[in-house]
Amino acid sequence: MKNPASLALCALCAAACSSQVDPEYRGEPLAVITGAVSADEAGVDGLVPVLGWYNFGRSEDEDDGDHTPALLHEVQVEGEFPNRFTMRVYELPPEKAVAPASDGEPAVAMAMIFAADPDADWSEGFGHGDSEAEGDKWPEWLAGAAINYMVLYLDGPTRPDGPAAQLFGMPLAKGYHLVEVQELTPEEQDERTACQDSAEARALASYNEMYGTDHAGNFDLSDAEYEDYSQLVDAEYDGCGRKAKLTIVPSGLEHPVELHIGPDLAFIEWTS
Repeated sequence: MKNPASLALCALCAAACSSQVDPEYRGEPLAVITGAVSADEAGVDGLVPVLGWYNFGRSEDEDDGDHTPALLHEVQVEGEFPNRFTMRVYELPPEKAVAPASDGEPAVAMAMIFAADPDADWSEGFGHGDSEAEGDKWPEWLAGAAINYMVLYLDGPTRPDGPAAQLFGMPLAKGYHLVEVQELTPEEQDERTACQDSAEARALASYNEMYGTDHAGNFDLSDAEYEDYSQLVDAEYDGCGRKAKLTIVPSGLEHPVELHIGPDLAFIEWTS
């Protein structure tokens, strides 16, 4: 950000200051994110920090699914990366990263903060191994991540009492926000499981009433019947919360994030 004294001086002496203007100046950034790196191993030279946006705009036949943060977006970096660094974001999220607005709520995009190998193929998304023994398969570009933080973008303010405000615990303004991701405690996990068990029982009771059936426990349904039942379950699940807690960081994007470099990245599942 420009020094206020410099701005005042330029206002008084425009001609003198015009020669000092940086031809590559891109205006004020839309978001500024600060952080530092922790690493299990020394091989961090040459990495770049990027935002990996979730692909909410994927087509139904894409293998990656809608929870794949691999729409990579390189940002301007200042400082001594991979030590302390500042990321400046000048662009809006990619079009495919934006989930459409609905019910008076703003469109939304979510991103993780990654350390990436700039020489790797960034089109390679997240996936899984070919066999159970291989387990999760991370893309070659992925060298590190801020495990406990994500970046949220809203294209407008949330409704004061809408679902977005309820999810994040407060109404939010248009723009970028920093979200802390926390795993549920064992007690919270047990409460969520009990809530979902009750939700499934209510959904089954509603299904039986709608179709005049008497299903109980495990039962077989056709694809069309299962779609109807799933919609009932999903609606009941809404009150049970997600697999992780998403909390807006009160100090905003100024809160420093830790970018962990190493092979032992353990991501927190939050999408359902």
